[in-house]
Amino acid sequence: MITPNILALVLAGGEGSRLHPLTQHRSKPSVPFGGRYRIVDFVLSNLVNSNNYQGPSPRFFHAEIDNSIISSGSLVKGARIRNSIIRSEVLVEEDVELDECIVMDYSVLRKGVRLKQVIVDRYNTVEAGECIGYDTQADHQRFAVTDSGIVVLARGEGIDSRADDVKFRYL
Repeated sequence: MITPNILALVLAGGEGSRLHPLTQHRSKPSVPFGGRYRIVDFVLSNLVNSNNYQGPSPRFFHAEIDNSIISSGSLVKGARIRNSIIRSEVLVEEDVELDECIVMDYSVLRKGVRLKQVIVDRYNTVEAGECIGYDTQADHQRFAVTDSGIVVLARGEGIDSRADDVKFRYL
């Protein structure tokens, strides 16, 4: 069975005349409900928790991407990506070069990073200026390296909260 690609668009608005005391200074969807939620939160929750939601589209700014897959929610700014796979919610900063790499979810690649034949597991931050996959001996000392020369960065400790700050500067 072929699953169609579905784009969701939530139209939330309205004068809210029946809720007039509550909508005097705000729109109906933003009216508080239960002290913690807004009316629109129920619609958004249903959308996100449905089987069709794929997350926000990836965003690209001055990026060179060749034969690569970039998943939802990722942000790529001023990077060169070739023959690579970037999973969800990955931040790729300026002047990053990826060649034949896999970068898993929630990772951050800081400015000037160079990776070649590297697998970056989830929740990793590769600090600015790091060069991995070009010097086999140096890579063996710091990371796991397969017999075929692929460098593997093990799963990181957790989510890098700095990623959110940087990501929203570009949106």
